[in-house]
Amino acid sequence: MSKLLKRIAAASMAAAIMVSMAACTAKETTSGEAETESSVTESVAEESTEAVEDEAGESAEESAEESAEETAEESVELPEFSKGLAANGYYDGLKASEAVTFEEGYIVTVPSDVHEVTDEEVENYINSNYLEVYSETVQVVDRAVEDGDTVNIDYVGSVDGVEFVGGNTEGAGTSVTIGTTQYIDDFLQQLIGHKPGETIDVEVTFPEGYQDSEDADGNKMELANKDALFVTSINFISEKKTPELTDEFVEEHYYVKGWKTADEMREGVRAELQKQKVRNYVGEWMIDHADLIDLPEVAYQHQVTFMIETYKSYAKMYDMEYDQFLTDYVQVENEEELIEFNKESNEKVAKNYVVIQAIAENEGIEVTDEDVDAYFKNIMGGSDPNLYYDSYGRPFVNMMVLEDKVIGWLTDNAVLSDEPSAEESEAESSEEASEESTEESAAETAEDTAEGSAEESVEETSEETSDAE
Repeated sequence: MSKLLKRIAAASMAAAIMVSMAACTAKETTSGEAETESSVTESVAEESTEAVEDEAGESAEESAEESAEETAEESVELPEFSKGLAANGYYDGLKASEAVTFEEGYIVTVPSDVHEVTDEEVENYINSNYLEVYSETVQVVDRAVEDGDTVNIDYVGSVDGVEFVGGNTEGAGTSVTIGTTQYIDDFLQQLIGHKPGETIDVEVTFPEGYQDSEDADGNKMELANKDALFVTSINFISEKKTPELTDEFVEEHYYVKGWKTADEMREGVRAELQKQKVRNYVGEWMIDHADLIDLPEVAYQHQVTFMIETYKSYAKMYDMEYDQFLTDYVQVENEEELIEFNKESNEKVAKNYVVIQAIAENEGIEVTDEDVDAYFKNIMGGSDPNLYYDSYGRPFVNMMVLEDKVIGWLTDNAVLSDEPSAEESEAESSEEASEESTEESAAETAEDTAEGSAEESVEETSEETSDAE
């Protein structure tokens, strides 16, 4: 019996008992008392009946709400990206661990030449990712312009003494980088060697086919092949000033990462770079060393659907029909050609996710809400996962997070070897053999040279002796 029926039945039975007891009492009393008891009984009965009705009404409303919620959930159709996936991000109905075998297991041994991080890599990463974030652009006015500098200038251009439209910065200043910014002729090279504060005459020749302009009165001016004069003022040189890596800098800006000194930052960055190298390696290793019995159709079809839906979203973004987008931008005749053209790459991606799921099944790896939150915070730049649920569906999001979690598990369990990879060993052996060969060749050449010199010396001595006789 359902919860609702049990609640209604219990209330009805209580009311019936109360009415029955009141009726029995009325027979044993006087008429006045009977009337009083009857009034009380009727009141109790009415209250009991109302209680039953209220109880039934509340229960019916709750039941209707629950039913409506269930119907609403059933009626919400998953986005195409999530179709074919179970709620946990696995392929629906697929036991991936039965489709994949790992002859060598999947605890990866990472060669030393793969996971080792050089001091140069650490310094370059710190400069580009931590120091440059706090770099400032300063205006330099106390040195001459050099090739490659970014310089702020103003100019007024004229041909045969007549200024033309578009040849004047109107004092607003414009920044150019010598050797990068494209100006006519050798305009910018003529700035080299001059200092901010100087005004110089820059003489150039407009190239053939250069667009015509107008003078101040609207008269047409032909510029192609004409010599022009640009009176140019050098305002300042822009330089990027990057802070030095000091303990004070690290503690002020990166204490949230647990670093207080420059050395702690270096070691932290080294660990981060090493972990990323290992992640990249185990991801490729996993695919190369997993034996897939047969690629499950559900995996391949899901990848094809993902590809198609992605192109449809691109077409929508460009306000184009899907078929037209395929023809104009993807340069395929139709969807069938798109699928055939990408068959190999789609199979590779599908295999990747089957292998990911197989490892997840074997190791009991599941995606939690905490995993999703961490993924969107650390990898997706703090984006709101609900936005992705609407577009892609929760199963697809879980699939993405599952991949990251499995790769993370493989990375954490990888063994870092002191030995280099076979390829690196062969390269070193080849280099050593080449050096030995070069040394032997040099020795042989020296020996041949010495022998030749000795023979020549003997011959010369013999000739001299003959001459003397």
